[in-house]
Amino acid sequence: MHFFNQSTSIKQQATLWIERLEIGLSYEQKQLLIDWSKQSEQHQSALFNIASLWDDLSIKAELATLLPMSPTPSQPNEYLNRWVFIAISVVISLSVLSIISLNFIVL
Repeated sequence: MHFFNQSTSIKQQATLWIERLEIGLSYEQKQLLIDWSKQSEQHQSALFNIASLWDDLSIKAELATLLPMSPTPSQPNEYLNRWVFIAISVVISLSVLSIISLNFIVL
């Protein structure tokens, strides 16, 4: 008996992969993640969706490095929006860090 449908199972697996990525993956584990993500577009989509809920920007950056998404014709704006969001988040984070460091220098 299956308690989860296929979509739920993929989301759970994606969550486990993101949790493992946060802890740190070996080279072999990274290859397994890449292989898993290539099984279907649903796998890769689930990974990026779960990663978007994570607070840690380094997880998103590492995932984007491991699995560069190519936009599909039906999703070019979603792909672009994801990268714009990541870029803006990085710029804001760096700006806040520089302001904080300047305040410590002045004090």
